[in-house]
Order: sequence, then C-alpha cells, then structure tokens
Amino acid sequence: MKSMKKWYSASNLLLITVIAYVLYQKVPIWIDEHQKQGLKITSKTYKAMTLNGETQNVVFPSPDKNTLAIFWATWCGPCKLEMKRLKTSVEQGKRPRNSIFAINSHESLELQKKHIDENSYPFLFIQDEELTKKLEIMVTPTTALFKKNILEDLSSGISLIGIKKAEVFLTEE
Repeated sequence: MKSMKKWYSASNLLLITVIAYVLYQKVPIWIDEHQKQGLKITSKTYKAMTLNGETQNVVFPSPDKNTLAIFWATWCGPCKLEMKRLKTSVEQGKRPRNSIFAINSHESLELQKKHIDENSYPFLFIQDEELTKKLEIMVTPTTALFKKNILEDLSSGISLIGIKKAEVFLTEE
C-alpha cells in the first residue's frame, strides 16, 4: 500500500509561508492604491522632455482625454521592462504616444536624458515631485491611469494584464 503524502510536508509549508508573506506585504499596498481611486488631480502645464532632448509644453493630466503616467527610475529593472512594453505598444499603434507620461522626480535631468536617448522611448517625460508626494509613490514602477484628470487606477510593480488594460483605457473616449 502506497503511503499518502502529507499536505503539511516541508515544501508545502514553505510555499504557504512564502504566499502568506507576499500577501502580508502586498495587501496594504493594494488597499492604499484602491483608496486613491477617484482622486482629482489638478492639470498643470509642464516642460516635457522628448527623445533627443527636445522639450515641449504639455498639460498633464489632460482635462480632455485619458492619460497614463508611469513613475520610474533609471536604475529600476522592472521599470525598464514596463517602459519597453509601453514603447512596443506605442510602436505597434496600440497607444497614442502623447497620452503616456513618464515621471521621475528623484534623478537628474542629465541622467534621465541619457537613459531616454539610449532606449529611444517615444513618450513624454516630466518631473513632478508634488504629484509623486500627493499619490505617495514609494515603489517603481507605479502606473497611474487618469480619466481626464481623475485618478482611475493606480498599480505598483510589473503587471501581466496591465499593458492590455492600459491599451484599452487609452483608446476609449
């Protein structure tokens, strides 16, 4: 007679412990992000940096259309992955490039410009320490979706469905 494997084996207990720890860490973040939904953000005019160091005046968040903001850092590996996915989406015509804003309020413009040029990112780059503080952004990448100037969604980290969700969100009126 074969002996049944006990559900409480060392590997199962380790897996349960890891899952519990991740939930312990993430649930407060998810609750905090959800509580910020519906927050009205005052639109402001910024000097946005684009590829090749060009600048242009832009309004963010747009009072007329849906926009996406990604809070990022040049040293952040997950940010690089998310920004590469955003870039691909823009290049494939799934997202309008002028509706995506990358916000980095903690690093120098020179460091950001070098990173932007090396990666040919096709979106708009702004600095807004006030918005970063208001939304209490503590993790990069954090993606914010604005329906006109109302915060519709806020999520931190890499998201497998976030890109598709953002593509649909940015193309709806």
